[in-house]
Amino acid sequence: MLRKFIFFAFILTLVGIFENEVSAQTRVSFQKGSSTKTITSTIKPYGIRAFVLRAKAEQLIEAKITSTKKRVLINEEEGASWLQLESKAGDNTIEIVNRSKYRSRFTITFTIKDKPKEKPIRINFDKGKSSKTIDLEMFRYKKSKRYVVRANKNQAIIVSIETPEAVERIAMDADNAKNGVDEWVDGFGSLRILTGRNGNYIFEVIKLDEKYLKAKMKVTITAGKAF
Repeated sequence: MLRKFIFFAFILTLVGIFENEVSAQTRVSFQKGSSTKTITSTIKPYGIRAFVLRAKAEQLIEAKITSTKKRVLINEEEGASWLQLESKAGDNTIEIVNRSKYRSRFTITFTIKDKPKEKPIRINFDKGKSSKTIDLEMFRYKKSKRYVVRANKNQAIIVSIETPEAVERIAMDADNAKNGVDEWVDGFGSLRILTGRNGNYIFEVIKLDEKYLKAKMKVTITAGKAF
């Protein structure tokens, strides 16, 4: 009899845990024609709650949260009151966390919008210089950055990540058809291009994870074939 009691108590505990997990997840639905939704609710002490939003690929999802004494924050490494991420096709999840011992009231606003086409960042060299080191910074949900550099025909554009721990977190790419590239080699943390004409060359730096990235990137232009 005691064994049966313990077994049923165990099952009820599992059911309770499952119910808590389900109740801690909220599907965010937008009214027809609207791309913004505001939700006001409460969250238990030290509780975590997930919001699920459906979006198209590569849209921008923004979340902004307010609460008493900033007790409730978006569940990032250091906590945040604002977040912007690039969506994937289908369900996207944003979590909030109550970092206090009190049940807390919060208001969170979600917005989904189409991602504006970003212009590539122009890299200019100092007078008399053919190399430049720049700061590369990408926040958690930023997937890539595009850069443009001007070069002459039959020069070599060499891009390298100078921060060793970041090398394997980054891939690079160039479009040979669009930019007139005769030959290019891309890989982890590096890119080398042999130019096929005078003009602008665009390359993309791609972050391979969803962690914050800060690194040094060096861009060099040399004469002739460098690989």
